[in-house]
Amino acid sequence: MLSFLAAVAVAAPPEAAMQVALTFDDLPYITASGGRPLVDDPALWRWSSDQIRAALRRAEAPASVFVNCDNLGEHADLVTDWARDGFTVANHTATHRSANRGAVVDWAADVDRCSAQLAALVGEPPRLFRYPYLRRGKAPERRAALDAHLQAVGLQPVPVTAASSEWLLAHRYDQSRDPAQRQALYDAYVPHMLGSLQAAQEAAIAQTGADVPHILLLHVNELTADALPALLSTFRDEGVEVIPVEQAMAHPFYAPLDDAGAGSLSWLHRRAPPAPGENWFWNEEVALGERFPQTTPEASPRLVRVSVPSALLGRDVPMRVLLPEGYDPERAYPLVVLLHGADSHFAAWSTHTPLLSRTAGLEAIVAMPDGGVRSMWLGTAASHVLDEVLPWLEASYRLSPGYGIAGLSMGGYGAWALALRAPETFSAAVSITGTLCWAEANDPLSLTRGLAETIYADGADPAPDRILARVDTLRAGGRYTGPALMSVATEDALLPCNRSVRDALGERGVPLDYQEAPGGHTWAFFDTQLPAALAFLASHR
Repeated sequence: MLSFLAAVAVAAPPEAAMQVALTFDDLPYITASGGRPLVDDPALWRWSSDQIRAALRRAEAPASVFVNCDNLGEHADLVTDWARDGFTVANHTATHRSANRGAVVDWAADVDRCSAQLAALVGEPPRLFRYPYLRRGKAPERRAALDAHLQAVGLQPVPVTAASSEWLLAHRYDQSRDPAQRQALYDAYVPHMLGSLQAAQEAAIAQTGADVPHILLLHVNELTADALPALLSTFRDEGVEVIPVEQAMAHPFYAPLDDAGAGSLSWLHRRAPPAPGENWFWNEEVALGERFPQTTPEASPRLVRVSVPSALLGRDVPMRVLLPEGYDPERAYPLVVLLHGADSHFAAWSTHTPLLSRTAGLEAIVAMPDGGVRSMWLGTAASHVLDEVLPWLEASYRLSPGYGIAGLSMGGYGAWALALRAPETFSAAVSITGTLCWAEANDPLSLTRGLAETIYADGADPAPDRILARVDTLRAGGRYTGPALMSVATEDALLPCNRSVRDALGERGVPLDYQEAPGGHTWAFFDTQLPAALAFLASHR
């Protein structure tokens, strides 16, 4: 059916024509951390919206656009432009508010406010809705409450089967002014989107024995504005039928929407999670992040990707290693282990921060292992680091004793947990806005015990009393060595949790370097704290 599939190295598909619905999120702009525009250029927002609509009109392709209504401001006519051209205008909440956070009543008010604004603009209330970040609430009772509200106000949630990482390519495209780099990103766009569709097709056939109408995730951005004509042309040449999302949703496959509400962005993988390491959508995002790092000067022979054989996980697990400037293989170096946060991966630190400049002059080897998306660095993930990653590093490099370990968010908890589990191995630990507590269900960064157990099936259970109990046990046996640093953002929802752990350690007389600084639970804050974290570890070897 689709000759382009040979270009992305996949198996031959069945002969039946593929059907795909095009859905564009985040009108008027892609939302970054804190609700700000990822690209703060209203003229570019309008140009991108106009070009996307024009390409769709020329191809006579139906589409749906999901709007963040409060972001419109003086650009409400962008919505009426889409409606005038016959495209479906849908609700994406007023503020791109995650359904995983806050009180349900507040989230519902956010949804209703957007519906009211859209009804005023286009003359009728929206019928379709998409959860921001495709997050539908973690706890079953919360998902039920969210879905009940949508049903009550006549909104149908729209999932995604072909969960592209087009947003990542678009972000790099917006960042770069290098013509060669922008051309490479443009060239990657169509193969990536086709690969996403093929992965969705293969998953659908594996689950149902036949293909289903697919729903493709796109966003309103400059790269899509530039590359959409090429994608639509490829669809036409290969016989791919572009259908309205309402037609796709009418297929029995989409009723009911009974996924677990977490995990892969693709609803197909939520219904039937793939085996570890076989989530195409996640693997593709990691590969794109490595191919197009956020700060292009970070490419360096010092930064290498390696694979660690894992009997525990039954596969080779990727890891990044950053070697010091002027690396001498005959010399022994201190080791720093950097842990990533939830919903992230081993390449995060080197993708989202200028890691090379941050480590300039650091006489140490920095290892960035992979801990899975929600492991809390406990159970199997912890054993992987201690029993497989560290021995691999010790066999591959000359290391001096007294390792340092640091992490952000989930990795902040993991750094402390691993240091307390192996105090003879780690001489110091740093938590940057660490997820040190089980948050309440309405917390912006709430986690659930069941989620960790689902992924690692070994009772992973992060809680402050777990940290404190381990400190007490080690101190009683004379094995607690410390030292530890805790760095927290003052606008972070985890600030009260971190303060409670600080206070509990203080009551025990346990030394702790503690600091608060302006910021939120964002990479901007994590990046600013990295130099202090590295300096702390260097001073406590």
